[in-house]
Amino acid sequence: MARRRRGGTRRGTADLRGAGDAGQPAGPVPDRAGRRLGRTGGRGRRTRSRPRRRDTRRAQGGRRVRALDPDYPPERLRVMIAESGPAVVLTHEHLSASFATAPVRTVCLDRDWPVVAGHPDRVPDTPRGPRDLAYVVYTSGSTGRPKGVMVEHRSLYNTVEAVRDLWLTHDSRVFQLCPMSFDAASLDLFSTLAAGATLVAPVAASGYGGAQLIEELRTKAVTAVTMPPTVLPALDAAALPNLEFVRVGGEVLTSEMARIWSRGRRLVNNYGPSEGAIAVTLFPVRPGTEYDNVPIGGPIPNDRVYVLDDRLSPVPVGVTGELYIGGDAVARGYIGRPDLTAERFVADPFGPPGARLYRSGDLVRWNADGTLEFAGRVDDQIKIRGFRVELREVENVLAGHDGVAETAVVVRQDHAGNKRLIAYWVPAPGVPAPTADELRAHLSGFLPDYMVPAAFVPMTKLPLNRNGKLDREALPDPGTQDDAGDGYLPPRNPTEAALCRIWSEVLAIDPVGVEDNFFDLGGDSISSVRLVSRMRGAFGVDISPNDLFDRPRIAALAERIQVKILENVSAAASGIDATHGI
Repeated sequence: MARRRRGGTRRGTADLRGAGDAGQPAGPVPDRAGRRLGRTGGRGRRTRSRPRRRDTRRAQGGRRVRALDPDYPPERLRVMIAESGPAVVLTHEHLSASFATAPVRTVCLDRDWPVVAGHPDRVPDTPRGPRDLAYVVYTSGSTGRPKGVMVEHRSLYNTVEAVRDLWLTHDSRVFQLCPMSFDAASLDLFSTLAAGATLVAPVAASGYGGAQLIEELRTKAVTAVTMPPTVLPALDAAALPNLEFVRVGGEVLTSEMARIWSRGRRLVNNYGPSEGAIAVTLFPVRPGTEYDNVPIGGPIPNDRVYVLDDRLSPVPVGVTGELYIGGDAVARGYIGRPDLTAERFVADPFGPPGARLYRSGDLVRWNADGTLEFAGRVDDQIKIRGFRVELREVENVLAGHDGVAETAVVVRQDHAGNKRLIAYWVPAPGVPAPTADELRAHLSGFLPDYMVPAAFVPMTKLPLNRNGKLDREALPDPGTQDDAGDGYLPPRNPTEAALCRIWSEVLAIDPVGVEDNFFDLGGDSISSVRLVSRMRGAFGVDISPNDLFDRPRIAALAERIQVKILENVSAAASGIDATHGI
């Protein structure tokens, strides 16, 4: 598609400046992907282990791709590789040890690059069709085991066509903010290539502060970006006059953010589960319009949506029902999970013979103008920072700890509206009760960081309703801290005092002690963006999210900030001496 639609124009490129891709020049991505595919030989699945967001590769020649996040726990990566059965893993040498015991061939794109570059600069000539598998993306599963969604070429093609025509030109510069293990990044990648536009790789290896992200969007002349709505409050819309298009999805877009970010640019609210090839409905937000509930829009071409009741009958306009997805969007199913596939992908009573619908589990309602409004979930699945989370998966993994007898995980919102996972647990009899740090470490061995609860609340027993089921409404407020703290310790110097005040204001917790842990207080990547921005402004030094993650306690972070302040003072003094000859 990318080559046919590109015609006589320039090829899609990847701008890798600052991305640390030594030995791999930026340039037309399809050429380099063709070499790499020639290197693997034959048909088969390719799995890419990506060192953050460096250069990206294109699936060609009927091959299937699965992106692996190197930050995922080794056990989760092992399950993904074993289940998807890749023919080859594309990685970098410093990550290759993660696959040493896996029965899979490994190609290191840095160490093996001279060999890869020596292969023919062409796409292998292999049979392929619209029903071939394009990629597999893993999402949270309620059983404690992630599930792999199999997406076909026809589904990806249809979504790319709709999104590209909506917002991209040959001159567009698309910022790759989402990690490639998140399927929204695949849509950015393929739509950029199809338009002959430029994909811009971020410099940072991990999270940004708001000011850092704004600076990079400006210096790299970015015109389009996709992000979760929860990132928008950390950015200044007025500081990005060249940003022409913003596509948001994965969580609810608030009316306030819709009003601010639709001024002077195109803002599109995107709805689409992984099982629906990322974008099923799109809603261009109208500037100057006040929304009580920002719509998710209507279906893109060749996709169909139905709002049905429990008997699979359509509901009237304004009545809430479950959203069912049909047409080209529908994925093939879950890899190696025929039972779950049969449960979620059902016969389509409105389509041709053999057609299927995907039961999204999302509650929606039709507006009179033909757009859809999101109204919640039929189950306990939630979204955290745009990622799908099954609460039962977190509960099942937590219950696997020897010191835990019962557990319940819920989502709560803080004062700023950010979602936090809270784990309630009952200690197992006869064994020492684990600390919150021990429980957090246990979960981190199996789950991505966005699925690890912000707080752990010990209970003598979980509350039950009259029917003997868990009464989630009766679970107590988690308070400000869990059992990981060693008691309140007040600040001992001005730096610690300033940090305690900033943390208290941003996290809505009072008091905050110098040995309190950022994560124990409910901190996550979104609150870290606001916190880093406040600390940079207060101390006038360069503080990154990594500084916070490496030193999550105020005492240690204060020491690091004091070192940075002294370094700045020393550098300034040296400059004065050199200028005046003192």
